[in-house]
Amino acid sequence: IKKGAKVIVTSSVVKIKNKNISIIKVKNIKNTLTFACKVFFKNKPKNIIAVTGTNGKSSIADFYHQIFFSLKIPVASIGTLGIKKNNKVIKSNLTTLDIISLHRELEKLKKLGIENVILEASSHGLSQGRLNGINFNAAIFTNLSQDHLDYHKTMRKYLEAKLILFKKLLREKKFLITNNTLKEFHELKKTVNEKKLKLLTIGDSQSTIEIKKYSLEGNHQRIYFCYNKKNYHIKTHLIGSFQIENLFMAVLAAKTCNVSLKKIFPTLKKIKE
Repeated sequence: IKKGAKVIVTSSVVKIKNKNISIIKVKNIKNTLTFACKVFFKNKPKNIIAVTGTNGKSSIADFYHQIFFSLKIPVASIGTLGIKKNNKVIKSNLTTLDIISLHRELEKLKKLGIENVILEASSHGLSQGRLNGINFNAAIFTNLSQDHLDYHKTMRKYLEAKLILFKKLLREKKFLITNNTLKEFHELKKTVNEKKLKLLTIGDSQSTIEIKKYSLEGNHQRIYFCYNKKNYHIKTHLIGSFQIENLFMAVLAAKTCNVSLKKIFPTLKKIKE
């Protein structure tokens, strides 16, 4: 009130003598805040991608950004590195912004004509509802290894926090992108079936993009892969199998935004860490 608030939303019973202050009592503060954000910040970019997992979030977000920037398509990424708009970075303190800031920033990006955005979804951000109320075009699951157990207490609860993105936030007929060789894949596949999602994968011969082999050539790697029964190979600056996985998840994310793989593949030789 001292800072100028005229309306207070609360789940508690509060009595205030000041007649100029309105009190709105609700059952669920988090749901009300989500609704308010959707009302105040109505306009969002058309293609919003979320990426979650223990490792690889920042790399995938950056590779996605580089693909679009290389194709001269307006793009933004939000995450550990800050808010990156068409290669200009504004630093932030959180991997996943608070819900009000996130909705506000997405509306700002829309006003700038940026329709393609990728954001990092941390387990903290997901469990705290910071990504609620956003219509995601696709969501990516990278991997799961031991982390943040001071907050989540068990690996199961840590995984469940990640799965909020797919089970609760991703709508029907949207895309789930992952590696079909992960031990968590069976659980993700179950969610795909239950929610009628579209599945895109990297990995083995049953995947959308099969990574067949890769070899080191000086300070480059040559990657051999198969898509739609056709074999391809590209040269990349990226080193390590984990970066190959991150790269192709970024490729599939770009594909869900109506960018053809024919246009995407030539940009991959320019991608840098």
